[in-house]
Amino acid sequence: MPQSVQSLQNGHWKIELSKNIQSIFDQSKGRYGTPKIREIMKKENLLDVIPSLKRFQRLMKNLGLFAVVYKSFSLKNQTLKKKIYLIY
Repeated sequence: MPQSVQSLQNGHWKIELSKNIQSIFDQSKGRYGTPKIREIMKKENLLDVIPSLKRFQRLMKNLGLFAVVYKSFSLKNQTLKKKIYLIY
């Protein structure tokens, strides 16, 4: 079954988008997630049409790209440990 011209163009478009996502992700040393990569692509006008956030998430998942997420520091837990330590 031959593919349509539109599906061939769509495949080329996905490959180009994947390459752009990979390059921005590598430049950020793996720190940027889908929202920030999408925002950068909007600012730099890398593509004519910027796809939705869900499409970015699917492509990044297929590429095996996951952003580094840091846990926020909580002083509350630190003081709780000190109080327990002082009781014993």
